[in-house]
Amino acid sequence: MTRKIECLHWIALSLTPGFGRESFCNWRNQDVDKQDEDLEALAHSTLWNKALSIDKQCQQENISCICWGDSHYPLLLKNSRAAPPVLYVQGSLPACKHTLAMVGTRTPSWNGTAVAQALISNLHGYPVSIISGLAAGVDSTCHTAALDHNLHTIAVLAHGLDQSIYGERGALAKRILEQGGALASPFPPGTTAYKGNFLARNAIIAGLSEATLIVESREQGGALNTAEHCLADKRMLFAVPGDILRETAQGPNMLIEATEATAIWLPSQLPLLCGMDSIANSLLNKDSLSNPIIDIYYQFSGETCSIDEIAERSQLSQQEVLRQLSLFELNGQVKNRGGMIFQFAAFRKSTATRTIDS
Repeated sequence: MTRKIECLHWIALSLTPGFGRESFCNWRNQDVDKQDEDLEALAHSTLWNKALSIDKQCQQENISCICWGDSHYPLLLKNSRAAPPVLYVQGSLPACKHTLAMVGTRTPSWNGTAVAQALISNLHGYPVSIISGLAAGVDSTCHTAALDHNLHTIAVLAHGLDQSIYGERGALAKRILEQGGALASPFPPGTTAYKGNFLARNAIIAGLSEATLIVESREQGGALNTAEHCLADKRMLFAVPGDILRETAQGPNMLIEATEATAIWLPSQLPLLCGMDSIANSLLNKDSLSNPIIDIYYQFSGETCSIDEIAERSQLSQQEVLRQLSLFELNGQVKNRGGMIFQFAAFRKSTATRTIDS
């Protein structure tokens, strides 16, 4: 079977009435022979001509059909309950090592916008793609900041990729493609946006991502729905704590209070928490947290200490302590206050353990 014919089977499968996310998830667990029979039968169904039409339109619109059976179907999405039979893509999916979803309210505060920008600025130079939903507010801010810092970004849409996007969002979508990013959708060309589509879009955002970060959100809304999908896939969930009097801070605060999300207290913590930092990488390569480099960082978390005290308490030589402090300082986890006094960023060992083990 050629790839084109095989792709038509997957498109036809995605068009099957009532065959939604849960149905496809259950279908994937069936016997492979039964799956092949189902796919073959679609060539003789009334859906085949519609699949042919969609495939033709995708070619005309320069839209790639990335099917479940393809070797380049995104691995994280393939392992998600949200995986669709076909992902429609314009532009280029990332060759990056890491993917991070960043979502939030359409009506962020000034602080929420500034926080989103600061978080992404701390990812500059790391091999990461920022994934969001191209909505006004936090989503668009995250896409824009990613582009400003030369990071790859993917906008997941709640409609077919042939649909027009107007105004500032349209200009941003164009810039994403021009700078090597991608627009993605689980919906075929011709699909217009409606309320239920946004829930499916949120699932794809979380499914494509190693971790999801909620910047600002009300207690109910799209960002919290994305968080639910992240937790269902057993991925890392982060949230930015906010002003208890601000309505758009209640969602992240609720997730943190329920211990479902790890709080981001400093923008410089983000690479470490996501496993992109050199310190985190050394953690990932160890069987335990007994690494003396890591122990220094956690032992003095949130403290301001002299070099003599650090050496005495860590039982390492001053030369070794200075070498490690230099690495921490480059990564933004430690500040040199002068006079051989060092201030450590606040960070909890339990948080790191949960993040890395999850």
